[in-house]
Amino acid sequence: MKKNKYQAQSEQRFGGPMVVVGENENLESAIRRFKKVVNEEGIIKTYREKQYFMKPSMKRRLKEKEARRKEKQRQAITEKKLNYASNVK
Repeated sequence: MKKNKYQAQSEQRFGGPMVVVGENENLESAIRRFKKVVNEEGIIKTYREKQYFMKPSMKRRLKEKEARRKEKQRQAITEKKLNYASNVK
């Protein structure tokens, strides 16, 4: 049966993540797959972000802080690799 564009939009808008459980599939594995789908779609992340209002300036500060932390980690890893390479010789 062919769906018209309104049916497709309503399914897309209201349809959540879905996992089809196989006939001989374990329930735990189906739950694990469902959690993976929810995580990939970012549903929990967006829910937590929208639980409370955050000013745009605060979002920007947190983003900058996270970028500095990641850069510091990258530098530490690079230094560790360089030290290892210099000690191997």
